[in-house]
Amino acid sequence: MSESTASPLARRGRGFEPQGPDGYHVGWYPVCLASEIDGGRIMATEFLNGRVVAFRGPDGSAAVLSAYCRHLGADLGIGELVDGCIRCAFHHWRYSADGTCVSIPVEGDPPADAKLYAFPAAETMGLIWAYNGDQPTELPHFHGFDAAD
Repeated sequence: MSESTASPLARRGRGFEPQGPDGYHVGWYPVCLASEIDGGRIMATEFLNGRVVAFRGPDGSAAVLSAYCRHLGADLGIGELVDGCIRCAFHHWRYSADGTCVSIPVEGDPPADAKLYAFPAAETMGLIWAYNGDQPTELPHFHGFDAAD
């Protein structure tokens, strides 16, 4: 079969073996537009093989956390931001930008294991990105693209 008649898949080259959790390649993935989390908004979205929430922490930087409250599994996407933390709409457990449960509405400290997974997150090119590995690599960039645009 000549190059011109080969199937498009045959011309793409050999694929990479799946890497990271659930077979997803380890790297940066866009989660949402940066503007979608401005003004104290929370963005919930499907991510890889699950669901995440993105929001801005108290310092304005992006945070991307697993989306389900550790109390009873409610979707934090319908929660709200209170004092820079995401608060569950149902029982008001609050999580900081690093995923730590910092407050529960009853007396006592939050359970030690009440922590959400916090993805390494960054903002560039008008997007919020999450990294699905342990040691983030350099953020994606495209030659000729002005991040300010």
